[in-house]
Amino acid sequence: MKHFKVKGELLKKAPASPYLYHQKRTLDELKENSVVFNTYPTGAGKTKASLLYIKENPKIDVLFIAPTNELLRQHSEDIKEFVKDNNLPNIVVKIDANVIEKLRDNHRKGSTLYELLSNPLSFREELLIENIEYDSKRPIIVVINPDIFYYCFYSLYNGLDKGNLMQITIKKFSYIIIDEFHYYNAKQLTNFLFFILLSKEFEYFQYGRKICILTATPDEMVEQYLRRGKIQYKIVSKENEGIESEKYESLKTLSELDLYITNETLEDVIGTLYKEKEFEKDIVVISQSIYRVNKVKEQLINNGIDKNNIGVITGAIKSEERKKAVQRPLILATPTVDIGYNFKKENKENQNIDEVLTEANTSDQALQRIGRAGRVLGKKIQNKRSKVVLCVTDKVYEAFTEVEKEISRKELKDIILEAMPKRNIMKKYIESSGILELCFPLEEVYMKMPYQLRNKIEGMFNSVTEVFAPKSRYNFKFMREKIKNYKKQCAFINEYNKTSKKKELIQNIDNSIFLDFYKNYCEGEEEDFIDNSLLEDFSQEEIKAIKLSTEEDIIHYINREITKIKALMNFRGTDISKPALVFDKYYKFGQEHQIFIYDIFHLIRYYDIEWYDSRSSFEKISKIKLNDYDVELNHLDKIDTFIIVNEIRENPIEITWEYKFHGEKSEFEEKYVNKVEAINNIVLVGYEYTGLGKEKVYLPERVTNAFKENYIPIFTISQSPKEEYKIRKIIKNQPIFLQKVKIQFFEEDKEYYTIMGTNSIIVDNEVIKNKVNKEEAFIF
Repeated sequence: MKHFKVKGELLKKAPASPYLYHQKRTLDELKENSVVFNTYPTGAGKTKASLLYIKENPKIDVLFIAPTNELLRQHSEDIKEFVKDNNLPNIVVKIDANVIEKLRDNHRKGSTLYELLSNPLSFREELLIENIEYDSKRPIIVVINPDIFYYCFYSLYNGLDKGNLMQITIKKFSYIIIDEFHYYNAKQLTNFLFFILLSKEFEYFQYGRKICILTATPDEMVEQYLRRGKIQYKIVSKENEGIESEKYESLKTLSELDLYITNETLEDVIGTLYKEKEFEKDIVVISQSIYRVNKVKEQLINNGIDKNNIGVITGAIKSEERKKAVQRPLILATPTVDIGYNFKKENKENQNIDEVLTEANTSDQALQRIGRAGRVLGKKIQNKRSKVVLCVTDKVYEAFTEVEKEISRKELKDIILEAMPKRNIMKKYIESSGILELCFPLEEVYMKMPYQLRNKIEGMFNSVTEVFAPKSRYNFKFMREKIKNYKKQCAFINEYNKTSKKKELIQNIDNSIFLDFYKNYCEGEEEDFIDNSLLEDFSQEEIKAIKLSTEEDIIHYINREITKIKALMNFRGTDISKPALVFDKYYKFGQEHQIFIYDIFHLIRYYDIEWYDSRSSFEKISKIKLNDYDVELNHLDKIDTFIIVNEIRENPIEITWEYKFHGEKSEFEEKYVNKVEAINNIVLVGYEYTGLGKEKVYLPERVTNAFKENYIPIFTISQSPKEEYKIRKIIKNQPIFLQKVKIQFFEEDKEYYTIMGTNSIIVDNEVIKNKVNKEEAFIF
C-alpha cells in the first residue's frame, strides 16, 4: 500500500455573520448573477448556502431538483427544518411518482401533478401541511426528482395536461436549485443546460430568475456552453476565495487523514483489516457493485462478524432499513451513498465516519468517497484522524508516487487528478441527437405561439444550436418535420394496434409515411428517385395494393423509427430491463426485509434463483402475503416474474442474446453493423461455465421471450479486436456494457457485440463524431 498523510480541512467563517464564508458568497453572487455554482467539498454546507436566498426572498416559488428519491426525502426534511427555524411562510412539498399516485386514485397523473404544483393547499390533509396563518397566497418549495421535471418540461404527459405542465414548469419558479450536478451524464446535462438557455431567451433572468447549482467542479464543457450562450454565471469555489478572506476565522470541516492506495481487491483488503467482532470505529465500505457488497457481507458473517454490526445501503434496500443501517458500525454500500448521502450517527461527538474502504475507477469517484470520512463540522471532538483505503487498478496504482511530507487536501486532489482518469462524459450526444431531443419542447411552444411570434422560436432554435452544435447544418423546419413525422407514426401505430380493420387502415396510410418507408425499403437500389412523383405514376388502387403487399414491412419500419426517437425522450434514457418480485430467503441482500423488486438481469447473473409462475405460488412458498396497499403502491399487478433468491453464485452467468435474421450475413452487416437500428424478436439466453464446458442455463419462456414483442434500439459491432478496442475505449468508465448477440443466418451463426437502449444512440454519436474529425465535416 502507498500511504499519504493529509492535513485537515478548514472553512472560513463570514465576518459579522452566522454563515460560513462560502455560504455568504453564494448568497451575494446570486444577487448579481443569473447562475451560481457552489463547488465546495462534500459536507461543507452547500445545501444551506443555496437556501439562504430563500430566507432573503421568502415570497418566491422555488424548485429544488435532487437526483434520487432518498435525497428527496433528506432534502425535504432539511428544508422543512430551515423554513421552520427561520419562520418562513413557504410550503415544502416533496414530489415523486408515489406521492402523485397516492393523492388521487384512478385520476390522470398529469392533472394531479398540475393541481399540486398550482396549489398544494388543495392537498393539505394528504400532505400533512400545517395550517399557518398568512395574509396572501403561500409560496412553495417543490422538492422533485429530475425525471418528473423532465416529463413536464419536455411535454411528455398526456395531451390534456402536457401544455399546462410545461407552462407551469417554465414560468412558475423564480429560483431553481439543482443538486449534485456532477452526477448527470451528457444527455441529462443537455436538458438542464437547455432550460438555462430557455430562461435567458424568454427573459426570465431579466425579471429575476436565479439558478443555484451545487456540484463538484463543473466540467469545462458546461462552462463552454454557458459562455457561448452569454449566460451570466459565477463559480463559488475554495480555489477562488478573495484575498480579504485570508484573515477570516476558520472552522474545521474535515479531520486529518491517512490515505492508503492499494491494488488489492476490496474483498482481500476487508479479509485482512476487519476481523474483530466488536468495532470501536464507524466504517463505510463502498463498492461499485451490489453483487460485491452482498459477497462481502457474506464473507464478513462467515468470518464471525455479528450481522447486527453490519448495515447495508443499496438500491434494493428499503428506506426504513437504510435509516437503521446508518447506525451500525460497519456499513456496506454501493455508490448510491455518493450522491449526498448523510451518515448521521446519534450522539456521536467526533466524526460520523472514521474509516472508508472503497474502490474507484475515476478521480471524481475517489474524491467523492474520500470526502465521506472525517467530517467534523460542528462536532465537539475534531482531533481524531480518519482513514481511507482506496482500491484501484494496477495501472492507476503505479501512477501514484508516495510523498513523505503531510499534504493539504488541495495537494491530494491534484495528485488524484494526475493519477486517475477523469469521468468520461461522452458529450458528443449534445452536439447531435440532443438537438432533436430539445426540439420537442420547442415544437410545443411554437405551436402555442401566435403566428406573428413564431419566428421568435425559430430564432431561439438557432441560438441554442449555436451553443450546442455550431457546425450543425439542420434548421428548425427540418427538425419540426422530423417531429411531425414521428407523431404521425405514433398515432398510426396506436390506431393500428387497436383496430380490427388493419387492412383498410394500411391501405389508407398517410402517403408521407409510406414514401419514407418505401425509400428505406428500396435502400441501395432506387431510393434517390423516390419522391412524391411516385404517387403520380400509379393509380390509387395500385398504390393501395403496394401498401397492402408490404404491410408487415411497413409496420416493422414504423416501429423501428418510433423506437429510435422514443429512446431519447426519457431523462435517464431507456434501459433494457424487466422487474421481478423477489423473496430473499437467506437475507443475501439486506438484513431485515426479504421482499423487494429488482431487475432480472442482475438476479439471473449473480444468484442461484428459483422461478415461480404466479404471485399466489410465490406467496405460498415464501409464506408472505402481500397486502393490497403494497400491491397498488408498487404496481405489483403489472409484474409477472417471481423469483426466490437462494445463494450468491461464485461464477456469474453470462447473459447473451440470440436473433434470427431472415437474410444473408452481408445484408445484416450492411443494415445493422456500426449504426443504430431497432429490432424485435430478440431472445435472452444465459450460459454457465462449468467443468463440462459452456452450458445453457434454464430460463422460463416468458423471460426469454419478454423482449421479443418490444422493439429495442441496438448498436452492433463485429468482434474483431480493432472494433472491440475502439468501442471499449469510448465507453471506458461509463456504466455501458458490451453484450454478445448470436445472429442466426440461413446457413451459419455468427456472434457480434451489441449495446442496447439509449446507450446505443449515445455511443453511436461518439463513433460518428470520430469519423467526422477525420473527414473534417459534420454529420448530424
